[in-house]
Amino acid sequence: TFFIPSLPPITVHLLLKMLLNAHSTLVMGRLGRYDGNVMTFVRPTNNKLIDRTVRYSRLILERKGIRISYEDGVRACFRATETTPPDKSIVHSIVSAFTA
Repeated sequence: TFFIPSLPPITVHLLLKMLLNAHSTLVMGRLGRYDGNVMTFVRPTNNKLIDRTVRYSRLILERKGIRISYEDGVRACFRATETTPPDKSIVHSIVSAFTA
């Protein structure tokens, strides 16, 4: 248990949450799961995550000077979801499809 008697429980809770968030971000960085300031290891299992995957893919492509429509990004997302192994980034698969 993590207990600091001089701080209110909510402050201790927030500090613990911040420490765990920083730790998980560092681990994801070590695993190469973000590009710049964009988390690229997204599993699009619902509408919100599909949207996030497409937006992140478009952002990385725009950094490379390539513009695609949102609809083309969604189509590429569904194709990549079917073909990308579980240990690989779908965002990177989409980017590769448009840069190859």
